[in-house]
Amino acid sequence: MARLESVNCPHCGAPLSIDAAADRVRCNYCGSTSLVQRTADPPPGGAPVILVKSPAVNLALLLGLAAVLVVGAVSLTALSLRQPGPPAVFTASTQRDPPAALPEARPKATAPETALRLDPRRPLELVDVNGDGRSEIVASVVLRTGATESRHFAVFDSQSGALKARTPPLENLDEALAAVLGKRLVIANPLGEVVAYDLSSGDRQWTSTLGEPALALCAPRRAGAMLVLSGSRGTMLDLITGRQSETSEPCRSPLARSDVASAPRYRGDDSAPRGTEGILCGSVRVMGSQDYTVPDACFFRAHLDTSKLGGMVGHRLWSVEKGWLVFGVRRPAPYVPMVGRLQRGRFVWQTEVPAENPLAADDGGPRHVALVGDELVIGYSERREQLWHLTAFALADGARRFAVGLEQLSGGLRALSAADDTIVAQDDDGFWLLDARTGSVRTKVGGAAPRE
Repeated sequence: MARLESVNCPHCGAPLSIDAAADRVRCNYCGSTSLVQRTADPPPGGAPVILVKSPAVNLALLLGLAAVLVVGAVSLTALSLRQPGPPAVFTASTQRDPPAALPEARPKATAPETALRLDPRRPLELVDVNGDGRSEIVASVVLRTGATESRHFAVFDSQSGALKARTPPLENLDEALAAVLGKRLVIANPLGEVVAYDLSSGDRQWTSTLGEPALALCAPRRAGAMLVLSGSRGTMLDLITGRQSETSEPCRSPLARSDVASAPRYRGDDSAPRGTEGILCGSVRVMGSQDYTVPDACFFRAHLDTSKLGGMVGHRLWSVEKGWLVFGVRRPAPYVPMVGRLQRGRFVWQTEVPAENPLAADDGGPRHVALVGDELVIGYSERREQLWHLTAFALADGARRFAVGLEQLSGGLRALSAADDTIVAQDDDGFWLLDARTGSVRTKVGGAAPRE
């Protein structure tokens, strides 16, 4: 009995009519064409027909392939999580893409340079801050970081110039009085406040309010305190706590004075080392709201007429070992700078300051002088080129120990100080450290980044 089979279009499901000799069939409904394949040896009763899709894309097949690919990707991902390894790289074609351009490297950010310079209006202080028997240098400095400037007091090692400590930024320093006593830096500002800082760390310690501006800061007779003179009274301040107590003690050892306190009647030489009495010589005639004459302090206090000394005229005196160091000029002219030592009213020695041609030196008495041990150090300049020199004399007999040129100074010598075995020569933006025995330069501090 013959078996009836129906053949439908694989695309739309419509019934197909197939020619027994044809190898292709076309659907009259959707217009698709399908291939007819037959077996090589058909069984009896007719050959079965197998319909195969035409080259047209089958949507169902695509969905199936996509599902297989998704399942495979998930399996590969799970496998990669269980067995770590280098990531696989898949490309859409055998042609490799050129490597992506790397982003342009940016310059590494650097901190702005910090430059340090000294305030030339304030002298340096050399004090033993940490109690090791060697002095440190305390200076008013300006720090510039980028476009920002700040003012501080800083402590430097006197051997290497290394920065050891500094205060926080300070304001209103132009009109403030500042002095170093013991291990404290004391600043009296125009608002009547006295502020103390620890020099070993730079930290602020205490603030004491006077109620009126200070006119002078002085070293009193007793240790551990500072005498502050204002317009109406004297105040003793404890250096540890800042506690106040009124006092009638006069200012015998001034550390800092305001312009009001430094009136013409005051004839002390504040450039003298601490603990050394210094006197400015000559009488002063004052004319203004009051007319008066200030007598010659050297005559009344040292009993010396410095205008009649043999070979020189004295401009100022420093007390030393029951005698006096005299700084002045040669007499008669030209006015070459000279120095001598008086003992019991007579010169033990006197000498011209310049080491070479004395007429090449600037006129006038020595301006920058320092004492270190048994040595007197004096700075002087040449008249023509403004080249500064440094020379040293033995206190005992005036023998010249060394003479060196200071070509490195920026803008000239502004101040000179010394302690231990170190000479400090201050110029416009910093200071130079020199060996007190030879005058050789150790290092320069200022005008560059401080070394911490």
